[in-house]
Amino acid sequence: MNVAGSALRAPRQGSRHWPVAGLWPLLALIAFLFFWPLAMLLVGIFRSSAPGLAGEWTVTPLARTIAAAETWQALANSVVFATLTTAIATTLGALFAFLATRTTVPLRRAITPVMLLVFAAPNLLYAVSWSLLGDPGAGLLNQAVRWATGTTASPFNIFSWTGMVVVQALKLTAFCYLLLLAPLRNMNQSFEEASFIAGAGRVATLLRIDLPLLLPALFGVVIVGTLFGLGAFDIPQILGALAGVPMLSTRIYRTLGISTPPDYAGASALAPLLDCISRNVHSIFLVSVTSRGGDQLRRAGAARLGTRVA
Repeated sequence: MNVAGSALRAPRQGSRHWPVAGLWPLLALIAFLFFWPLAMLLVGIFRSSAPGLAGEWTVTPLARTIAAAETWQALANSVVFATLTTAIATTLGALFAFLATRTTVPLRRAITPVMLLVFAAPNLLYAVSWSLLGDPGAGLLNQAVRWATGTTASPFNIFSWTGMVVVQALKLTAFCYLLLLAPLRNMNQSFEEASFIAGAGRVATLLRIDLPLLLPALFGVVIVGTLFGLGAFDIPQILGALAGVPMLSTRIYRTLGISTPPDYAGASALAPLLDCISRNVHSIFLVSVTSRGGDQLRRAGAARLGTRVA
């Protein structure tokens, strides 16, 4: 029996080492795909030449990039752009998700297919299509206004701050909608029914019941939307370049693609700024979700529900 028992235990003991040994190729792949580019980026900040070419170690490109007023202007524009587009997209996405799952409005079943089409559209083609619609000279929207009014007015100008924010927000709305659709659909409706029975109205129920229950999902949508806004390139480049609105992403592109010779060190120095902002946003999200404040806020919503029912 001891021989049989040891024979049965032997495969188990040997199998414990297989997962650990099998992880090494995966860890090596992750190191190659993530840590190696990051290391090259950090090295490129302090090199005076392009990667792979002879050069010297220097901090001049980093100092020049930090001292440039254009850098901080692009940084401020990126933060404002990401904040505005995320706020608008989250609000619209939550509104459409609420209409599709918690109401009986007409055409509510068509909201999801439309959002899927918008989400699937490539950012480049989406930006180009809006440039054809909102061009101040030959845009179809302005031509329709001129035909309807008989004037030469051009009320729509997509090549502006407003145009950039609107187009990015509309594109991001589909993403926010798809992320919020499941949490709203799976929300326990008995909480709302209890609130209505207790005499609360639709707005009070939304603010005191639905919103606290949706906070974790909303936080996730906000963090992802902010990161998308900070790293957006297609829409700021196509619509913002003609308006003279620099972003960090477009400034990196211009530093590499338009400067002669390409300023690899300057572009490498710009990238960590964007990375630091992204990491700070992610840290704020983690602190907000895992802190006691978030738990107290959710408990406060449950307490209000209990008070109402009682």
